[in-house]
Amino acid sequence: QRHDYKVKENTVKSRKLNVTLKKNNLWPEINLTASLTNNGLGDHFSDSIGNISDEDNSNLFAGLKINIPLENTKARAQLQGAKLEDVRALLDLKYVERTITTEIKDGVRNCNILREVAVNHEEIAGLQAQKLEEEFKRFDSGRSDTDTVIRFKEDLLESQRKAARAKNTYQQALIDLRVKEGGLLNKYWKEEL
Repeated sequence: QRHDYKVKENTVKSRKLNVTLKKNNLWPEINLTASLTNNGLGDHFSDSIGNISDEDNSNLFAGLKINIPLENTKARAQLQGAKLEDVRALLDLKYVERTITTEIKDGVRNCNILREVAVNHEEIAGLQAQKLEEEFKRFDSGRSDTDTVIRFKEDLLESQRKAARAKNTYQQALIDLRVKEGGLLNKYWKEEL
């Protein structure tokens, strides 16, 4: 998967968690507290340690604290804000999905066109080679001159150069497509990203 998609996906997950937390803030809060203390009093440290285990100086405290907000407008506003942020993050994710889909479709279309161009240039180079071969036959029989043979040879070289450029452009488009798909690093990178 692409990095930008993963980032947006993680953002959506965190926003959903934030909405859940804000929903929990609407509920009343009940806190139970308990405390047990043992005091060891003595002249020396060893006497103090020994007195801790005595039950004479123990103190136990237990309490229940209930917090019920009356209107709780702040928590409700925070919940609404969190829901809006969640929707915004989801829309951002959908936008990235559409952008990726469009980029991949355009890349596939571009690769198909460039492949056809490369095949056509290869065919042209083959036809130029046949034309040169026929001109050599005419030259051998004395019906052509060296200037025409040289021009045909230059035409062949130029068509081969264009075919090589078209193949290179097609290969670059394939690499760009793999990058847009997010699969290029997965193919060559063995470690966890």
